[in-house]
Amino acid sequence: MSDPAAVTALFDAAEQAFGGVDVLVNNAGIMILTPVAKAEDDAFDRTIAVNLKGVFNGMREGGKRLRDGGRIINFSSSVVGLYQPGYGLYAATKAGVEAMTHIVAKELGSRGITVNAIAPGPVDTPLFTHGKTPEQIEAIKKMNPLGRLGEPEDIARSISFLVSPDGGWVNGQVLRAEWRGDLTMAKTILVTGASSGFGELIAYQLADAGDTVYRHLRWSLQPRSR
Repeated sequence: MSDPAAVTALFDAAEQAFGGVDVLVNNAGIMILTPVAKAEDDAFDRTIAVNLKGVFNGMREGGKRLRDGGRIINFSSSVVGLYQPGYGLYAATKAGVEAMTHIVAKELGSRGITVNAIAPGPVDTPLFTHGKTPEQIEAIKKMNPLGRLGEPEDIARSISFLVSPDGGWVNGQVLRAEWRGDLTMAKTILVTGASSGFGELIAYQLADAGDTVYRHLRWSLQPRSR
């Protein structure tokens, strides 16, 4: 993704195979942990090239070639707001991704293209677990109210919402996908202000959505009966 020609070729191949591109997910990334004072130039350059320039290349090409009404999802990270020692290079690139997300959302809005970012917390992937001891991973799990790391499926569900018609009114936002409750067994859902037109519409929408509500909502909400 750091090579503009490769990104152009990727879009060319997708258009030839599928007739066009509607959704771009800028997922490619690397993480090199090092104190800033000890960081090598190569580590800085590689991190910028993949994490920041790669997203830039994708959004630049996508901005020209996505069909109207499309979606762009960029990957940020929860480390942007944590300022942890050793994460300086990685966090700097993700902060840049968030800034570009907000700006490009405004630039492409007239075409109905939404641009959002997902900022996962710790997820059980090699990118996160590499270089960490089992004790460190267990300590991080205990920091989560649910007592576990995120799974790739957790993040995929968040993305599926943003690219779906239900996510069409979400634009220029950063979704902090750090944990989710399992609501598949929920029986009672509360919608405050459901007597108002807006609240009633939400209640009806949740009732119509059925089980899909539980995959996309963080809170338990109970629709009014019709």
